[in-house]
Amino acid sequence: RQWMVNGSGVRDVFFASPEEGWALTDQGAYINRTVDGGRSWFSEPRIFEQDVSLAKLAGADADHVWAVGGGAIFFRVKD
Repeated sequence: RQWMVNGSGVRDVFFASPEEGWALTDQGAYINRTVDGGRSWFSEPRIFEQDVSLAKLAGADADHVWAVGGGAIFFRVKD
C-alpha cells in the first residue's frame, strides 16, 4: 500500500530507525512517512506560511527531524 502520488520523484529519504522514516517527493505540500519499514507510506501535510521546495531530510532521532530547502530549515519536534 502506498499513499504517495504514483510516479512522484523522490528527492530524499531519512530513516530514524529500521521502521520509521520520511521521504520528500516532487508532489504537493506533503512529507511522506512510514512506520513499517517502507512497506506502506502516508502523507503528512506541510503546514508552513511559505511555499518552499524542500530538498533534504535529516534528524537526530524520530522525535527530532528537520528538512531544508529554499533557504529555510523546518523541523518537527515531538513533545
